[in-house]
Amino acid sequence: DSKEDRDARLEEILEIQARGLKQRMAHIGAQNAVIGISGGLDSTLALIVMAKTFDMLGLERSNIKSKYSVL
Repeated sequence: DSKEDRDARLEEILEIQARGLKQRMAHIGAQNAVIGISGGLDSTLALIVMAKTFDMLGLERSNIKSKYSVL
């Protein structure tokens, strides 16, 4: 596949994840979030999804609080 195809698929995955989180946050009326960050790929991707979700909801990214984990 081309780089453009791969980028489009990755953007679609990010969009799907953010829409799901947006729906849940809107349902419970959340305005803030706390996320655990270990420095690994999983938590980094979770933070990217969270940032996109906050953008979709029109919330300030400063409402995302992080808890750093040491392994």
